[in-house]
Amino acid sequence: NVGGVKSEDLTVLLNAWVDTHDTGDVIYRSWLFDLSEGCVEKTGGRYPTHRYPNYVSQEDPKYKATSSMTTLYEMDADAERGAFYSISTAEELGFLAEYVNRGRNTKGATFFLTCDMSIITKDAHYKGFYTGESWVPIGTSSANSFRGVFDGQGFVITEVLFGQKEDAPGLFGYLNDNDAIIKNIGVTGNVPDGETSGGIVCELIEGTISNCWYSGNVYGDDYAGGIAGRVRDGNIENCVYFGTATSRDYAGGI
Repeated sequence: NVGGVKSEDLTVLLNAWVDTHDTGDVIYRSWLFDLSEGCVEKTGGRYPTHRYPNYVSQEDPKYKATSSMTTLYEMDADAERGAFYSISTAEELGFLAEYVNRGRNTKGATFFLTCDMSIITKDAHYKGFYTGESWVPIGTSSANSFRGVFDGQGFVITEVLFGQKEDAPGLFGYLNDNDAIIKNIGVTGNVPDGETSGGIVCELIEGTISNCWYSGNVYGDDYAGGIAGRVRDGNIENCVYFGTATSRDYAGGI
């Protein structure tokens, strides 16, 4: 029983627990699981949708792609400032990780998802997951970090799994630029022991994480966080975590 609402469905109770706000012309919840029959079907069927003050619905399509992530990856050149690169498969998401991890510059460019995707995939690029290999984070060092804008456009990345202990475990390893932004993405998975572990970003040195959610357990030796494992000088806005963060030293929900 939450706020007078009785149900055996935890999602219904969660919706009743989240504060309702009335601005006079619109009633919204800061986070809401959409249970309506007319909602857009997404991975898992139920997912948080953004509703908060001054929220502007995204246009469809919001971006006109300069090129695909595959094309940029094959060019083996730095991203163009002001360009927009589409990511439409788990393979292309892996291309982004490899691209950043080998030192290519993403500053000033926007990378955006076009659909939901599962990291466990039959794509040849990630066939190794069936033999216990791991997701390799996007940006595995502070020098080779993601410096652009990553817009999930409300889509969900599921089953981000680590079959072994990775450096900087998280969907992103390092965010290290004041203009770097990760926004509008939902992620599910489990993050195993690392010195620092985070659901969306392992180490937020500089930059912003906005309008994101993560569902899964996060474990870290020194630091663990549901959204970011460790924050040095960055911002986290309007994010939510569903799970348990565990560490021998420092752990936090966000």
